[in-house]
Amino acid sequence: VQSLGDASVPRRTPRIRNKKTAEQEAREARNALVDNHLEEKDLIMAAKAKQKEAQERADAKAAAETEAVQEEPRKLSEYEQQRLVRVARNEERLKALGLLV
Repeated sequence: VQSLGDASVPRRTPRIRNKKTAEQEAREARNALVDNHLEEKDLIMAAKAKQKEAQERADAKAAAETEAVQEEPRKLSEYEQQRLVRVARNEERLKALGLLV
């Protein structure tokens, strides 16, 4: 506190704002590098996950196609054969009545 006669006036020191020290600038530069590295790593991981998903879908599709080709046609049971005959007969009746095109 400065003294001017009878009055006491607090002494103020001017503040310099927005001036960064070399240490702060270095820290910010390191943080920016780390952030960029993490973003690149995240992008790479996302790309690998998409690639893995696509490969799994392709593998599943190939397996399904292979399985479909390898399946032998199964024999229909007597009931299923009778049902198909009834369905065909009913369709013919509906066509004759003009109800099925």
